[in-house]
Amino acid sequence: MREESTSQPFILCDGELLPADSRVLPVSDGVVAFGAGVFETIAAYHGKLFAFDAHLNRLRGGMDCFGISLSLPGNLEQQARNLLDQNQLSEASPARMRITVTAGSKADPPHWIMEATSAPSHTATAGLITGPFVRNEQSPLSGFKTINYGDNVIAMQRARAAGMTEALFSNTLGNICEGTWSNSFFYHEGKWKTPPVSSGCLPGVTRATVLDLAKGINLEIEEANLPLTRIDEIESAFLTSTMRGVQPVKAIDNYDLSVTRSEILALAKAYLELAVG
Repeated sequence: MREESTSQPFILCDGELLPADSRVLPVSDGVVAFGAGVFETIAAYHGKLFAFDAHLNRLRGGMDCFGISLSLPGNLEQQARNLLDQNQLSEASPARMRITVTAGSKADPPHWIMEATSAPSHTATAGLITGPFVRNEQSPLSGFKTINYGDNVIAMQRARAAGMTEALFSNTLGNICEGTWSNSFFYHEGKWKTPPVSSGCLPGVTRATVLDLAKGINLEIEEANLPLTRIDEIESAFLTSTMRGVQPVKAIDNYDLSVTRSEILALAKAYLELAVG
């Protein structure tokens, strides 16, 4: 996903303000040598960082998974807002904030790096391809955003080559799991469903927010497994992620889903109102 550069490109590395093109990591750092690192992407609306604490909690969980011992500063959210100001993004709606934590090495401690950029562009609706890659629902990394995104990159290349915007992964059991950069929701047999976290999907912050919002508008969404082989039975679908919010799906492979159900529009409206505040 292409991102436009900002006019004041700065980053924070361990709290130090640096030009965005600074070389801040040695090649021996675990994030470079082994992909041992975690990150979170947070949306900022007019300087307000949406669901910051939820993202930070998942980041810390990923750090624990890798055994990364690093004390993040208590004023991290304020530093993020300051970086938005430095990059002239405090009035953007939304802007994209990314926090990366590296594993370090024997000779060098772990690092945290913060970036603030313009938001990536997303189309109004998503088109999905399926297969051939799968998620390992038993992987210890399945619940976190790690630097191990090689599968996602290759899957996205295939999706774009097919004229689509996302790839949909199944898991080792053959059940629908998640998109390359998104959680998925489907209307199937008269019910809205989303894969359970046990499927190996990321426990998305936006996913959790949408599930809560659905209760507020008396919309039932059940967490249920759905075999990928039954993809042609899906009547409607949408994706969720930090930077896309709620995005209707127009097609999955050759299946047309261009009729957007009213529930999707209601959720998208409720989510945006909550996020923008």
